[in-house]
Amino acid sequence: MDRRDFLKACSTVAVASMIDPSVFSNLLSAQEGMFKAYKKALLVKEDGSPLREEDLKLHNAYIFFYPYASTPCYLIDLWQEGGKVVDGPPEVPLASVVIQEEGGKFYAIGILGVDQFNRFFETYRRELREAYGSTAKARELVDRCVVVEVGKYVKQVIHC
Repeated sequence: MDRRDFLKACSTVAVASMIDPSVFSNLLSAQEGMFKAYKKALLVKEDGSPLREEDLKLHNAYIFFYPYASTPCYLIDLWQEGGKVVDGPPEVPLASVVIQEEGGKFYAIGILGVDQFNRFFETYRRELREAYGSTAKARELVDRCVVVEVGKYVKQVIHC
């Protein structure tokens, strides 16, 4: 594929994604192991109302649990700050939660990257049973994700 064909392909995907946002996720799902769809979950504030873009403060980190009740995910501002490895190298790259906007509401729709959930559940089996009462409760898929500032969830926030 030459540069001209590459630019045409990228432009086509960009335009198609603007018309139908699911085009991008469907394209990713065609790449084996890249995207895995999970139950669609609405991102909400602590009061239960839908999270809006203006609810997020720049340079703040947030936490929510997706796709399972016990699997923590971070919502961070990488558009302005960028990201870098501070210790490592990691065994595998971090997976990302795919967020889709519909009518001013945000939904988590799946995971992009290496699925490490089984490893997570095996590694933290005892702790998850203590915290959730059973492994089955810890593995329940969510349909709503409460998004809170990390500082409200943990006592000591590590800033990177």
